[in-house]
Amino acid sequence: MSRIMMIVLAALLIATAAFAAPMTYTGNLDIGQMMNEAGKVWDFEDNDSILLLESVRYSYTADQRLTETHHRVVWISSENAIDHYADLRVPYDSDRQDLTVDVLRTWRDDRWIEARETAVVQTTPYAFRHAPDYTGIRETMILHDGIELPCILECIYVIEDKQAFRSGFEGQFIFQKNDPALNSWLIVEAAQSIPLNVKGFNGAIAADRDLPGNEGMDQVFSFRMKNMEPAPIPGTDDPAAYLPHVQFSTFNSWTQLGNAIKGEFLMRSMMNDVLKDSLETLLVDAETMIEKAHRIADFVDTHQRYINYDPKWFVSRVRSAGRVYETGYGVSMDQCVLTAAMMREAGFEVWPVMLSEGFGSIDEGVATLARFQSPGVWVSGPGVEAYFDPSTGTLHNGLSPIYNRSVWLPGFDDQPTLRWSGDGEGSRIVTSFNLSWDADAEMWTGSGYYEAGGGYCPFDKMEGGGDRSREYLNDVCSGVLSGADVSEFSPMSFDRFTVASDLSLSVPASERDDLDRLPFVIGDPTDGLIDVLPHYVPLYLAERGTPVPLAGSGEQVVKVKLNVAGLEVVRLPEPVTFNNGAGSFELTVAQDGDVVTIVRTISVQRSKYSVEEWTDLRALLLAEVSESNRTILLR
Repeated sequence: MSRIMMIVLAALLIATAAFAAPMTYTGNLDIGQMMNEAGKVWDFEDNDSILLLESVRYSYTADQRLTETHHRVVWISSENAIDHYADLRVPYDSDRQDLTVDVLRTWRDDRWIEARETAVVQTTPYAFRHAPDYTGIRETMILHDGIELPCILECIYVIEDKQAFRSGFEGQFIFQKNDPALNSWLIVEAAQSIPLNVKGFNGAIAADRDLPGNEGMDQVFSFRMKNMEPAPIPGTDDPAAYLPHVQFSTFNSWTQLGNAIKGEFLMRSMMNDVLKDSLETLLVDAETMIEKAHRIADFVDTHQRYINYDPKWFVSRVRSAGRVYETGYGVSMDQCVLTAAMMREAGFEVWPVMLSEGFGSIDEGVATLARFQSPGVWVSGPGVEAYFDPSTGTLHNGLSPIYNRSVWLPGFDDQPTLRWSGDGEGSRIVTSFNLSWDADAEMWTGSGYYEAGGGYCPFDKMEGGGDRSREYLNDVCSGVLSGADVSEFSPMSFDRFTVASDLSLSVPASERDDLDRLPFVIGDPTDGLIDVLPHYVPLYLAERGTPVPLAGSGEQVVKVKLNVAGLEVVRLPEPVTFNNGAGSFELTVAQDGDVVTIVRTISVQRSKYSVEEWTDLRALLLAEVSESNRTILLR
């Protein structure tokens, strides 16, 4: 169907809806009126879908049972919108919850088309196809019938606890969605005896209490936002940092929430005889504590199948360490209890740990896990202060994982805190090379120097020395000079805060171009300022709608000194120097006889940039990655 025909039909649908004035299933909203209101705010031609109503209601009873009611009314006009709104997969815990679909219908041709019974199907999540211990977690497929574009879909489903199994409930609701939303509503209610903490942020303001609570619900907080534009792009890891949202919790403090998590963690992270025997074999010839820690982490990574699924479903479904080991698979918390049990048996102190999804402080005065990553384990012992990430099976014995992130040890810390801020002294990385051309071998040879501190410090990636350190230095140098091979290195400083080393290396010559010119390209060091930019910093975007949070301020210096005796210099980069509100960039170029020296320095001043500052930050980063600023041509 042509796009023009779709818009004509949409206009007819709007007119029909206004004439027929269909009501929502609950009878309190006029869909025709909502269509008319939406048409005054957005152009239907420019949108695949418009949410007329997106509503979630949480009801928490005196006996600690939760009911979630989800109500959506959406206008759609494309195949993409069908995929997003007409075919839903809704997870729930079938062992302890019921899911019912109250309404599932499609409005077109001036009538409602009700979905057939076969439109609601229970299935096992794909992630659990080989994980029988988790098959209590089900996904309900909710499929709208009678779709012809454009049309309106209405769906109401309810997830209700069968029994009391929670120590409390908490969460977060963000009002801006991927598509425009005429009405974006959240209602949180609880019995009078429940300590309920509900707060709105970034413009989310509670409405007057004119929505009645369900039976037995004496505390009612309603938030009803209108005319919400689509969430700005590119999306970041922590949209709650800048979008209107509400946080809610029945835990009256971080301590209370932490104690609930700690209790499960300690109870489940106990060793059994089989696990003790396996650990003894694993560590039989380990000589140091750090070697033991790495062996355990590697064992969990290689012998346990990590299952990636929303951790909220497993906060109160944690399995014992012995059972996790026996089955050979686990979600994040299960992998944590297994790792913690083995580490503790090996002589380490261990704690559950939560790291913030984004950078900076996340404590908004409500005890909720909403802005955290999946849980991990903090491991402490002689020479070891490490973070184990079950999602990657990696043990980080350094600062980089926690740099400018909120850290919380549930049950041990009073609240999440920034242990290592990105706005302090800043991070710094320096790579410097002094090379000479070897015409007989067709390569460059010489010496170099590497230094990295703060968030760039690779202590955990180089500890142990020997081949491990050399391989990492190879990676760093190869980022700057393709194919670089480090033959020797001599550490000058080596701790969690700074690593520095002299080194010897060789670099193969690049292929000559069609004009017989020999390019020498100076790239970026591995794990340097450019390499660690978050995924939401795409330089191809001239404009963006979201702020830019970074791990921290930082400086990167790349210096190359070339003795080009026997070669002719055809082209050198032009010197560049500029400062703007985001930082500074400088490229110095000098030639003294056969010696060419190039120094490229970029400095980023802050850990967070506003939308308006993106232009300056982008200009800074583009100057750093520009090919014209990093290529020498020789013959």
